[in-house]
Amino acid sequence: MAKARCAEIYEGCQALSLNLFDELPKNVTLLELVSAISAISNDEDVVVDTVVAMLALGRVQLRGNFRGTPASEMIS
Repeated sequence: MAKARCAEIYEGCQALSLNLFDELPKNVTLLELVSAISAISNDEDVVVDTVVAMLALGRVQLRGNFRGTPASEMIS
């Protein structure tokens, strides 16, 4: 996914809930990240796109089992 598209998705999600992303820690588990995004959107495509965008832009880093795994590997 191109960085410009990632930024567009991330900005759109920030508009949904600015406070949620400001309060989300920099290092999270994949479950924590998906849960936080799911709290503001029930659309599975939006959740997946937002997770990928946040990881690709470096907004968050995963800890736990998926630490260091590129976002592209999680969606293939």
